[in-house]
Amino acid sequence: MRAMILRIVILLAFSSVVLAAERMVTEVIAIGYRDAREVVAMLRPLVPPPGTVTSLSNQLIVKTTPANLREIKQLLQSIDKAPVNLLVSVKHTLDEDVRRDLAEVFAEVKSGDSSIAAGSASKDRRGLSASASDGESSAQIRVIREESSASSEAAQQIQVLEGNTAFIATGESRPLKQRTIIEGDGRVTIQESVDFAVANTGFYVRPRLSGDRVILDIVPTRNRFDGARIDSREARTTVSGRLGHWMVISATSLSDSRTSEDVGRSAEKRQNSDYTVYVKVTKLSD
Repeated sequence: MRAMILRIVILLAFSSVVLAAERMVTEVIAIGYRDAREVVAMLRPLVPPPGTVTSLSNQLIVKTTPANLREIKQLLQSIDKAPVNLLVSVKHTLDEDVRRDLAEVFAEVKSGDSSIAAGSASKDRRGLSASASDGESSAQIRVIREESSASSEAAQQIQVLEGNTAFIATGESRPLKQRTIIEGDGRVTIQESVDFAVANTGFYVRPRLSGDRVILDIVPTRNRFDGARIDSREARTTVSGRLGHWMVISATSLSDSRTSEDVGRSAEKRQNSDYTVYVKVTKLSD
């Protein structure tokens, strides 16, 4: 009796496996707009084992139950839509504050036909100055403080389809002198040449929509000439925000202080700069 019951249980289990296998179907589904690999990554968690979903060219190969296949097709109707045309705006702002302090002291002591001086007398009339003299000796003090501020802004716009990557850049080209020193055979040779360098300001961007919000993979870059070199700044980030609203994706503050001293002279320069990058995405079409 027990053996008979065991055989019935095994037979029922085997029948269930066979029936389950028979209920599995395979279908090839063409993708119209999305990247098939991207769609596979989205659907794979929704296909229960032993079902599978893979891609071939721009087609999906789905193996699953009929009920699950119907759900997958319904989901594809909302996923596989024509990509939205978007306008991406990026704005770079740079605010710089510079302060320069200069103090000069000149003193001279006379004794008969000889004299001793320290520092250097300046004819510059800028700043605050004070002097004193008693006939045999004299002293002069001059203090200058200069403060300046400047702001610059650069902006770019580009149209891009949702889910695609775009790049836009503006810049300038300048000739830069290059000097090469060659040593050999006991001689030193200096060669000078002129090369053209390009400083670009731009960004790579890949927007993805989620309702009224946008997810952005973005790499803004700003290069500008600073004398004979190129100052480069770059930010890499992924941000999310509402369509049509400016978002801060990078903010950098830099401070630099330099001091130089000589006999009777002291100079100090302090420079602060704030660099901020904003981005905004608006929808151009549905």
